[in-house]
Amino acid sequence: MSSNHKSVAFYEAGSWYHRLKVLKEDGTTGYSKKGGFASAEEAEKSYRHCEEEFAQAYRNYHANNSTDFELREYLIYWLEEIYTPRIENTTRMLTAYTLYDLILPYMNQGVKLRYLSVEYLDALLEKVSKVCESAGNKSRELLNIALKDAVVQGYISHNPVPSTKPYKRKKANVIVLNKEELRIFLERASENNWYLEILLGLFMGLRKGEIAGLKYADFNLSQKT
Repeated sequence: MSSNHKSVAFYEAGSWYHRLKVLKEDGTTGYSKKGGFASAEEAEKSYRHCEEEFAQAYRNYHANNSTDFELREYLIYWLEEIYTPRIENTTRMLTAYTLYDLILPYMNQGVKLRYLSVEYLDALLEKVSKVCESAGNKSRELLNIALKDAVVQGYISHNPVPSTKPYKRKKANVIVLNKEELRIFLERASENNWYLEILLGLFMGLRKGEIAGLKYADFNLSQKT
């Protein structure tokens, strides 16, 4: 097991347990725990199996009740069950922030996925765009990807996001240093705890998310990957 692996198992009352998601009759998610395992490995194996069963049950429920799918529930389901498996962890963190911290707090309760309109999305994005400079663009981008998937899954007949008001992407303020300025910058940076990260960004062109993700990376020196 990797040293960076965070176990889902915990020891309680003489045996190993893991948390458990339960699909309720109304389609919402409840939480419980399952125990009686002799080791953490057994509990983790059960956890993965239960997660797969929950994901399948969730998909089946909403496939059979798609006419009542709320936008909020769909977006959470989309992020956790559809989008996350096909993206890197750093992308997932940004997407989760955009959904949970920018979009959902400004979304009306009870809005049905099938009744989505350009007017509603424009009003929602207008509220979200006031949070910060990039909020409108990132939120519109997320909604576009999610609703494209909703069309593919047959939950809606078309994606209304392309018809909404666009928001400009925040332009980076790029400063180009000459050799002397670069020497001074690196001299000062060498005294900073972030010196390694600065070097990775400066000389390898890595972005902030990529640098943060290096702590979870596996390196293969023979293949230079």
